[in-house]
Amino acid sequence: MKSKVLLIFSLVLIMQFSISVQGKTISQQEDLKIDQKELEEYVTQLFEEEMDSQHIPGAAIIITQGKEVLLSKGFGYSDVATKEKVSPESTVFRIGSVSKVFVADSVMQLTEKNKIDFDEDISSYLKTIEISNPFNNPITMHQLLTHTSGLDDQRIGDLSIDRKEIEPLSEFLESNLLPVVRQPGEVIQYNSYGIALAAAVIEDVTNQKYSMYVEENIFQPLGMMNTSMLPEVESLSRSYQYSDGQYKLYPSFGYFNIYPAGGVLSTASDMGKYMIAHLNDGEYNNVQILSKQSIKKIHNQQETFDPVLTGMGYTYWIREYNNYKLLEHGGYGLGYLTDLCLIPEYNLGIFVTINQGDNNFPEEAVRAIIDEFLPKKKSLINDKNIETETWLDIEDFIGYYRFLEMTQTTFDKCSVFPYGQDYRVKINQNGQMILEEKGYYFPDQKTYTLERIENMVFKNLEDNQTIVFRKSEDSPTIFMAESNTSHHGTYVQLKWYETPLFQLSLFIVCMTFFIIVMITFLIMKLYSIIRSKYKKISIKPYNKLIYISVLTSALNAGFIITSLYTFNGRLQYGVPIDVKALLMVPFISLSLIIVMLITWIKDIRTGMKYGIRNAYYLVSILISLAYIWFLNYWNLLGFRY
Repeated sequence: MKSKVLLIFSLVLIMQFSISVQGKTISQQEDLKIDQKELEEYVTQLFEEEMDSQHIPGAAIIITQGKEVLLSKGFGYSDVATKEKVSPESTVFRIGSVSKVFVADSVMQLTEKNKIDFDEDISSYLKTIEISNPFNNPITMHQLLTHTSGLDDQRIGDLSIDRKEIEPLSEFLESNLLPVVRQPGEVIQYNSYGIALAAAVIEDVTNQKYSMYVEENIFQPLGMMNTSMLPEVESLSRSYQYSDGQYKLYPSFGYFNIYPAGGVLSTASDMGKYMIAHLNDGEYNNVQILSKQSIKKIHNQQETFDPVLTGMGYTYWIREYNNYKLLEHGGYGLGYLTDLCLIPEYNLGIFVTINQGDNNFPEEAVRAIIDEFLPKKKSLINDKNIETETWLDIEDFIGYYRFLEMTQTTFDKCSVFPYGQDYRVKINQNGQMILEEKGYYFPDQKTYTLERIENMVFKNLEDNQTIVFRKSEDSPTIFMAESNTSHHGTYVQLKWYETPLFQLSLFIVCMTFFIIVMITFLIMKLYSIIRSKYKKISIKPYNKLIYISVLTSALNAGFIITSLYTFNGRLQYGVPIDVKALLMVPFISLSLIIVMLITWIKDIRTGMKYGIRNAYYLVSILISLAYIWFLNYWNLLGFRY
């Protein structure tokens, strides 16, 4: 009896000890203390080493915890020529797409006032903008802020060189908003125009320009006095590229036409105030910009491709690193690169911005700081996937997959030819599922082996990433997402005629034929001239079909070659007049093909026999028509912009 009592007493003590230890552990996590001196020493060494190796002229960082600033520091130069140093308080950087988080805050403020409903059709709020939506489901504010609206996106006309050229937001979207190309709410796909459309709703609801609204309701209340949407500010850091051993000013400059999605300029110090507000239930310095409930909604995961993957809050990317939930958003534009990261578990905020964008240093720096100062913990992500009704054969996943962010309706689509962030899924000789990562333009591939975990869930054995497939509810289409990018977008399985192999093969066949036709014609023409000159033989006139075929081949080949030089780097300011003129060439080519086809049929009916030429004309017509189909697929037939 005594032994039983002793045993029970011992178990109680052990449980109490265990609870107290667990309580202490949790308390320690909540009250994580970071030594500010150690933090500054580590960050200083990290920045100095990486800025030197990655050729970054200037950077700024601010780290906050709770209501305090742990570190605020500038590195390098905001102007290389004058050696003006970066100041976290006064040096202004373009923060690019980090601007989107202010749209979510603004919408949430209006939701608190019952002026916007997240589940209402946004068309009911818009006064002049009409949305082309062929699907049954309307677009809602929830979908705009989680990038699930299904709107098409593009990069043509993002910028205006002169500020006077900038149209009011609603007017710009009236003429430039692309149609809905997939079922609203179906998948996550990052979309800047969707965020701009959300800002247009704010304007129509408040009868106030978005820039003025966010200035009065967010920037000023938080004391963000150096934050604006005015690129003329004197304290704006210059941006650079590094080439040939020296820093060169970034070649592009302009004003964002969809400025709510990427036009904010700010300092590290100002962004620190913003992070403190978001990590303290919407309050900074006794000013409440949002309620605790609204902050929670913004930070909570609102959409995901699959329960085993992270997804989207309201504009915030929900990511996992070292098993910590990160609320993050990156920003890139005109040579600037930024990363904003909130770690709610410790009320920790990290903001890094630089003035040279040919790297990924801001995100790398954030993760290096997490590695150094945050303890390890268990995984956040569910181990199990929700079972689906249909168990797919592994062969169903075979094929090419392309990132859906690529535009579908304008000729900006051709920017991904032949490879554009593509993956290829195939089965190797051992029956294992293989994932090949393709790069832009050339098959610079990396290969990964996948292990099936659940029906639609696979584990990448090389880097331990999770790959999930999903079948569309409305069609046979199969989507794919990976844990690295599931917050940002989705991949879609390509049809056979969309695959890089088919498209590239068709392009090569057509171009080879056109070049052979032109070279052969020139050789034959030269041979005929020489023969007639020295042998006094009269030249037989060529059949008009020959001339039409050669002219068509020259136009087709010339269009592609000229496009490579004409389109490159110029479309961000809109479509120049010479590009518009160039886009007329496919119409001329199509007209000639129709004339050639009609003439060939007419000659055949009248009894004219060309022999081998007959086969040549037929092949020429068929290849030219295939080429026209190719141009149409890439939206190069017509004025699609």
